[in-house]
Amino acid sequence: NPIEKAIPPCHISEVNSDSPTPLSLYPNAPTLPTRIDDTYIMEFPVFCVTLTRNEQTEFSYNVDGINCTLYIPRTIRYNTPDTRTIIYEYLDRIFKEVAQIYIPQRTDYLSRKTGLKFNKCNVHAIQNWGYFYHDTQNITINSKLITASKDEIDATIIHELCHSLEDLPESKVKNHNLYYHEAFLKYAGKKLYDLSFRMSNLKKRL
Repeated sequence: NPIEKAIPPCHISEVNSDSPTPLSLYPNAPTLPTRIDDTYIMEFPVFCVTLTRNEQTEFSYNVDGINCTLYIPRTIRYNTPDTRTIIYEYLDRIFKEVAQIYIPQRTDYLSRKTGLKFNKCNVHAIQNWGYFYHDTQNITINSKLITASKDEIDATIIHELCHSLEDLPESKVKNHNLYYHEAFLKYAGKKLYDLSFRMSNLKKRL
């Protein structure tokens, strides 16, 4: 099997589960089990990924809304550094696709709920959790936020939506001034407002 030959043999003890992975910057960063005989479910607050061993000869995956499946060939040695790296890369791809589905939908919902307006929601890996563009009224949310809790995602989205208030006629709301924080507390509620400060501290990891 050409795929199996491309992955050198490796003893289980050589695999260091504490090593950094492509997913280490995600909140609630996942780690892989040392063994998957049939299936293994990774559960996150807003979605899940089922890792399944099958008879295929190549890796493949399926994203069905918030239910995802990563297919891992049985013919490939599982617990080797190379295989785990491939799995983490596929998971990173899956996470980004789920983020592209969930975050814009959630932004639309929160915009309707709060009455805070925006033009378009983009989802990318950026240096902040989110950013509001005053010239276009667009919002960008960090795709890595997808593994965070639902409240953390909502807090970030409402945080950015509140920046739209700065562009209203005669608005006293300016970038993170007292009026901004008063508005954020009003629209987010105390729980999400307080949570946003924790997200600010987590941003230092990005």
